[in-house]
Amino acid sequence: MKNAPDWELDALWEKLRTLHAQTPKGKSVGLSRSVIHLMRRVAPSVGVSNEELEVALAHPRRATALVREMWERVRVGSDRIGDALDKMYDLQEVGDLAGARKVMSAVLAVEVVPLYRDIAANEIVKMDTGNLDMSSATLKPERTKGTAPSVKRTAKHPAGKVAPKKPRPKRKATPSRRRSPRK
Repeated sequence: MKNAPDWELDALWEKLRTLHAQTPKGKSVGLSRSVIHLMRRVAPSVGVSNEELEVALAHPRRATALVREMWERVRVGSDRIGDALDKMYDLQEVGDLAGARKVMSAVLAVEVVPLYRDIAANEIVKMDTGNLDMSSATLKPERTKGTAPSVKRTAKHPAGKVAPKKPRPKRKATPSRRRSPRK
């Protein structure tokens, strides 16, 4: 799963989020074939070892705790890498490459999700090799309410701010069928 395409990882994490949301607190996840299959596919993408996984799959309560832990790793890791990238870009813009490198190193010190570790490591490599192209697109986490963020490219303004999205035109509400007023 380490080199899974972004869309596949997004789909897996969305299924994990759904499973997490559908499991009420105090209740155990049902260990159906599909749940076990999902957990086995997601585990490597969130840094869960096979040993941890097998122990969790032996009992529904342990599996439920692991589902919550896996989702928490995605959610917290996404916030962590997003915040770190913002700080790193700000520091790079003012010429503080040592500070920017330190921010990404701090992420590597605590992050367990391979995707987020790879992003941090790649940013450090770019800084070490001088391959900084601040004028073009940069990696930013996509933040969609209720879903696991994926990484996408966003264009930047010359001032370094993310370009605002154009507002969508409002749709007119049209009744499915019109009724004549009652008399």
